[in-house]
Amino acid sequence: MAFMQDGQFSEEFHDELFVALFGAAYKEGWDTKGKKIVKFRLSEDGNSVKSYDEFATYVGKNPASPCGLAFGPGGLYFTDLHGENKDIKEPTGNILRVKPIKIEHGKGVPDLEKNSRRCICASCPSYDKCMYNNIERFYCARGKSKCTIEKKGCICGECPIASEYKVSGFYFCTEGAFKN
Repeated sequence: MAFMQDGQFSEEFHDELFVALFGAAYKEGWDTKGKKIVKFRLSEDGNSVKSYDEFATYVGKNPASPCGLAFGPGGLYFTDLHGENKDIKEPTGNILRVKPIKIEHGKGVPDLEKNSRRCICASCPSYDKCMYNNIERFYCARGKSKCTIEKKGCICGECPIASEYKVSGFYFCTEGAFKN
């Protein structure tokens, strides 16, 4: 686990806690328990969690899982461990980096009706009555919300649109989208 500080990643995540959840590295593919990096926003006194979001989730076909992370120059670095299977006889791993790059709204995700229909923004815990009344969603293509957002959790990382267009980040409704 690591706290993001000192401008090593996007400032929107300053003082947030990132945790690698290892899970079943020897199980092939995605898993509900582990195999992801989550982030927590803590209360000012550090005694409670204000929000919890999945930041990155392993979706590959082979057995693998994140097993460590740290912030450094240029982003968030994490290691993944690949477990044994018929093709891999010994555990192996990689060091990977996530770095934020701002994209202009509409440049990374085409604002198309077919994309809009696949958008899951309305299922987000932070989606509120103001957003509903203004028929707002599909923030990764259209930009920020005009509403004041209370951050209650985020599912942007789970959206098929964000995955397809390699857009990352959280709370597109308040901060915009990032291109991987």
